[in-house]
Amino acid sequence: MSDDLLIINSLDQDVVTDNEDVLLKIEQLIQESIDTKDVYKALNICKQVYNVALLSGKALAKILYLLQSNWSTFSIADDFCDTLTAYTGMSRRTILTYPSVYSMEAENKIPELYRDEIMAKNIKNLVPIAKTLEAGYELDGEDWEDLVQATDFSTISAKLRDIKGKEPRPQALIITLERDGTLQVVQNDTICNCGWLDIESDDPITQKAINRIVTSSGIMTR
Repeated sequence: MSDDLLIINSLDQDVVTDNEDVLLKIEQLIQESIDTKDVYKALNICKQVYNVALLSGKALAKILYLLQSNWSTFSIADDFCDTLTAYTGMSRRTILTYPSVYSMEAENKIPELYRDEIMAKNIKNLVPIAKTLEAGYELDGEDWEDLVQATDFSTISAKLRDIKGKEPRPQALIITLERDGTLQVVQNDTICNCGWLDIESDDPITQKAINRIVTSSGIMTR
């Protein structure tokens, strides 16, 4: 391990977790670089922190995917999202969207030819790709090639908007919440209703329950 790698330690050592301690350590290392006029010391720290930032989002996506997939194993009566929110302080959006990112790799949703390059992108760019696949849209080779070449969030978003102009693949099961609260299901060109939610209710508990149903089930709203 490099002498400069003082922010992250090996697994059998104490790890600094306090944000202020980490920032102070970074400041000290950069100051040492300035004092010694060794720019490469500072560049190495910058590179390491950047790599950690790239990895942390994907690591969190994997953890959340594995937890969500095996939640029943823990025999915990409380809701997965509620438990994670209370224990970690993470937002519901993170808890509900990040597992979709790792599912692309775990469930082989990306063609092997493009998998490594797609999964090398940062978590911000992977989330909209994952949600597009989850919504039932099918990407062809040209679509994947364009996403591989896309270097920023705006370019990826523009490509995904183009893809969403197409119809989802026929075998995809798509659930939508209609304006009157009806839950509509579409699969293989068959359309049917599977229930109703009281979206006009003024009861805050009802609204909270509806929000949980919609966000945790990937239901699209009209």
